[in-house]
Amino acid sequence: MAFYQGEVGTSLRDLIATADYINHAIPNDDEIEGAINRLSAAGLVTVEDDHFYLTADGRTLLNKLRTKRTTLLQAWELVEERLQSSEFPVLEVPTFKLAPGKFKAASHSYQDLF
Repeated sequence: MAFYQGEVGTSLRDLIATADYINHAIPNDDEIEGAINRLSAAGLVTVEDDHFYLTADGRTLLNKLRTKRTTLLQAWELVEERLQSSEFPVLEVPTFKLAPGKFKAASHSYQDLF
């Protein structure tokens, strides 16, 4: 997953790159916002200063997946299964909304790598 466990967090560009790697398609801004809002409401992700961070629960889930020695794609499938089979508390968190132009800039920055 693109969410790093360190202090740095994950940029929007890196999130787009990971989504492209997994789905072979660049997500649009609505898909990014929807995913971040669902993960945030489940208590797995936070957003600060244009970066995305795993919460303690998110890190615990990721560590469980890593102990299974999975590839990134296998780990993503396990995350999907876990999210579909678990009941997470719905947290009251501010709705994540990309600032105007942020998605376009990050998407172009990612595409410029090629």
